[in-house]
Amino acid sequence: MTPASVRYLKALCVGSVAILVAIACGNPSPQSSNLAANQTLTFPILADFGTLDPAVSDAETDQEIQQNMFDGLVKFDNNLTVVPDIAASMPTVSGDGLTYTFKLRTDVTFSNGDKVTSKDVLYSWNRSAAMQGAYATNLAAIDGYDKVSKNTASGAALEALLEKNDPSVTLTGLTAPDASTVLVKMSAPAGWFLPAIALSGST
Repeated sequence: MTPASVRYLKALCVGSVAILVAIACGNPSPQSSNLAANQTLTFPILADFGTLDPAVSDAETDQEIQQNMFDGLVKFDNNLTVVPDIAASMPTVSGDGLTYTFKLRTDVTFSNGDKVTSKDVLYSWNRSAAMQGAYATNLAAIDGYDKVSKNTASGAALEALLEKNDPSVTLTGLTAPDASTVLVKMSAPAGWFLPAIALSGST
């Protein structure tokens, strides 16, 4: 490359940066307060999804869709820091690292308008542990996981067991002292627990 072409390339780069800065610093476009008539979100994916059930999914495409459909107690922010999601705040953790206390937000509802309660969280986690999907082991440190992971029921039979809180599919370390509190007791301290349950397939 000749000295002249190097100078030209440098000038081109500087000019391009200047244009981008000017565009970025320009006046923002006024935002309309009127919503578009069509409120449909079109979401591009690489392939067709296999399942929308977070308890059994393992494909990246499934996870991408589920992250836009479901909320857990905690989630990752844009800096990959674990932050509250449907929890009102990060959990209180006992000094020995064995008990996590989550308080739920009071404004969270299902798509049909029903309020989300602590019992819904317990049902979801018990179901995930019993179905033994790809992310079930994210709950492995919770008391009672070993027993629930040996469950052999599936389909309607499993759902019936879950509905009646059958001991064979109930994590003994999960309790709901009231409608907005989830108490999690661990069999051993697990520093990885919060990042694990922030994954969409865990909850």
